[in-house]
Amino acid sequence: MYFKNGNFFTSKATFKFSTLLKSRDLRRTPSFFLLHHRDDYHASSLLWPELSTLKKVSQLITPMIQSPEKVGILALQHALLTTGSLFQELLQLGFSPGNIFFLSKIYSHSSKMVDTLAIQGIQCQPCSSLENIDDYEKMHFKDVEESIYKFKLHLKKNNLKSLIILCDGASFLTSLSRRELSHYLDKDVKMVGIEQTTYGVQKLSNTEFDFPIINVAQCAAKILLESSLIAESIILKMTALGYLNDPQKIIGIAGGAGSIGKEIALKLAGRGFSILVYDPAPLDYTHQKISPVNNIQELILYAEIILGCTYADTTVNLSLEELNSLVIHKKIFLNAASNDAPFHSLIKKLAQRWPERYLSGDIFQEQQYPMDYGVLCIRPFPINFDTSAVSVPHKKIGLTRSLLALAIGQSSLLLEDTNYPNFCKKAFIQLSPEGQKRVIEHWIEENPEEQLSQERNILEATLPKLKEVSSGIPYSHASLQFLEERDLLSFRHLNTTF
Repeated sequence: MYFKNGNFFTSKATFKFSTLLKSRDLRRTPSFFLLHHRDDYHASSLLWPELSTLKKVSQLITPMIQSPEKVGILALQHALLTTGSLFQELLQLGFSPGNIFFLSKIYSHSSKMVDTLAIQGIQCQPCSSLENIDDYEKMHFKDVEESIYKFKLHLKKNNLKSLIILCDGASFLTSLSRRELSHYLDKDVKMVGIEQTTYGVQKLSNTEFDFPIINVAQCAAKILLESSLIAESIILKMTALGYLNDPQKIIGIAGGAGSIGKEIALKLAGRGFSILVYDPAPLDYTHQKISPVNNIQELILYAEIILGCTYADTTVNLSLEELNSLVIHKKIFLNAASNDAPFHSLIKKLAQRWPERYLSGDIFQEQQYPMDYGVLCIRPFPINFDTSAVSVPHKKIGLTRSLLALAIGQSSLLLEDTNYPNFCKKAFIQLSPEGQKRVIEHWIEENPEEQLSQERNILEATLPKLKEVSSGIPYSHASLQFLEERDLLSFRHLNTTF
């Protein structure tokens, strides 16, 4: 099969693809054709993973979705296959692909995945390429501004006034104002934000915003379950790249008090590695293979691999001269957080010291910088991402996609709520605890091996008080109460499973 001039050609038939795009049948089918950027226009298929938990949650939120064809969605997400699964469910719920604008991040960008979304009719913003190691922030916000500009033009042209902003890292949320957007469109705009990262919530906490934002990042289900999944994916990637082939290596964790840093430290210590941890926050490790250090300088001096597991810039007070004296033989800096956050200042200083050095190969390769007594090696972007469109195994990361789907359902309720203005005073809204229970229930059914995880006792103890653990202002609605009533009947068996 191949594609040319708007048609698919096969040995049996030729059909008009532009006509097929307009059909809801295409949006409901699990597979889509992908165009490669080649002269012969050969096409291959790219399948969105079937996520049982996501599909069940999509069914649960169906009654919450009102007039989806009149809602604009602006999304900043990693270009993963499971992100395609989420968008597929949105299209089945009735959201118009032409009203969905999507931007990925350059370090998790998959051309195959993005091209397939574009074929569905979703508006995809290209990611700007990077030349030097410190270009990410500048080019990312260039892409953010371009996406917002196109989105605003689309809203005005199509008379849309209900918006959902789905964000990973808050770049869209910190750049938009409901008041300014209402002025631009000359109509009263309703918008709801969704933030899924702690990094994004921290940024928003220091920002003025005038619309409600659903706090997925600090919901109990994500806090308790996702960190272990991400930690495991990072360790698998480190193993595949050869960083863990010598159990005698000393590994340093910068950000050892955070949930992901703690998970990585415990998992690696369990495999016999000696672990050093640094964090300004209190540390509560008891494992005999894990030792705290007093500062980032000690961590770099004694560890051979420095793993950045925090959204804070760990190198902000570290001069290049001081770093030069700490790099003996070979020091490897690996990012296990987001963007270039844990080593942001270090990356800037390296670029200033060697302005002529461009990224060697692609951005996922290890970059090397000579020091007086050794070499500094750094992977500036999160090690668990590449161009494969896969990070955590599909069924497991389906947890996060399902929580985002729940948040989209809750956003739709907020947009239609007559009390919407009361939620516009810099309010973080709690993700429905009743909905979280449903997500956890379905996710454990889909991943039964997780019932034996080390977090099972914590999870069991927390289930009855998800509302207390999850951050944000509680939001009550009849559709969410309906979920709670169903939980009283069907959720009991989950508590007895452990």
